[in-house]
Formats: sequence, structure tokens, C-alpha cells
Amino acid sequence: MLHAFECSKVGSKHEVCQDYSMSKRLSDGIISAIADGVGSAKNSDKGSYIAVNTVVDSFLSGYAKVTNVYDAVALVKKCYTDAYNACLLYTSDAADE
Repeated sequence: MLHAFECSKVGSKHEVCQDYSMSKRLSDGIISAIADGVGSAKNSDKGSYIAVNTVVDSFLSGYAKVTNVYDAVALVKKCYTDAYNACLLYTSDAADE
């Protein structure tokens, strides 16, 4: 049986933990995503959260359609593209505020 757990620690020079991770159990495995926040970037904790949630959501929405290794690679690329775009959207929205 597979198990997953997450843990992180606030860096000594930071007020909040800038890392984020998530694991979800699948019928035949586990999907895990981890993002290491960029310590020098404002709101990197939010970026880590957005990236991880987007990767997991994107994976879960396409996982059932994977029938071969090429589909799997395409899905992983889509997950990271979706996360990149979600982070860009967040930074764009934050800049408007």
C-alpha cells in the first residue's frame, strides 16, 4: 500500500512558509506535487499554492484519458503549462491591485 505525507518548515529569514505540497490518492497510485517558493519573491507562498493546486487539478482532470506513455508525457506537460499560466495570471492580477 502506498502512503504519502507532506511537511515543510518556515525558513529562518521568512515570516511564512513559502513551500507547498499536496498528495491525492488515486485508484492505482498517488499523485504528488511540490513547489519550493522563491524566497526573494513577494507572495511566493501564494505562487507555490497556486502551482501545486493547478498541477494536481489538471492531472486529475486528464488522468482517466491516459492510455500510453505518450499520453502521460503530454498530460504532465499540460499540468505544468497550466500551473505556469495560473501563476502568470495571479501575478498579473496582483499587479493590477
